[in-house]
Amino acid sequence: MAVLPSISRGLLEAYADLINLIRDKNYLSQMEILFYKHKKKIALFSKNVEGDNSYLSAILDEVDIEKVIQEAEDEMSRCKSEGAFDNFNIKKKFERADLLNEYQSIYPLLCLHTHNNVYELERQHIMIENEKISLLLLEKNEPNRVYGLVDIIGALLVGTLQHVCEMTEQKELMHPANDALERLRLLYAPSFQ
Repeated sequence: MAVLPSISRGLLEAYADLINLIRDKNYLSQMEILFYKHKKKIALFSKNVEGDNSYLSAILDEVDIEKVIQEAEDEMSRCKSEGAFDNFNIKKKFERADLLNEYQSIYPLLCLHTHNNVYELERQHIMIENEKISLLLLEKNEPNRVYGLVDIIGALLVGTLQHVCEMTEQKELMHPANDALERLRLLYAPSFQ
């Protein structure tokens, strides 16, 4: 279940993007500028490849790097003219979506479990019992952690469905989705106690 935090984090970011897109049609330009920024970055890495990097040299064989860089810069200029800005970050994304509470609480917890850091290394692979340290090769079974992540994923999916239902005026679909989430929560609720 080590992938659940990564999936949850990606869904939470996508949910913030969805809310921003619904509220502001120009938000797409913000998403595009980030795309072109990364595209330019890859092109620059390919152009300035150090050593023998088979991944980047394959790009050099297939693509006109100067053309890719110029197109990315042109598209970034277009996006800026539509209101996008360069220094957009995750916090700003969540603020615009009125999800600052989620950014300050759920998001850093998901990042803590997603990134390869000492906390995750210890949590997944080191067991201390009776002052004896042992190495674990497989992650310990932690049902509460899994249930919490499943709840986040379920709530994000239902929230997304709610926004889609409002946009398409199919609100009757919300009741089955909310009921399904509540039934799911009833399945694991006793284990939280």
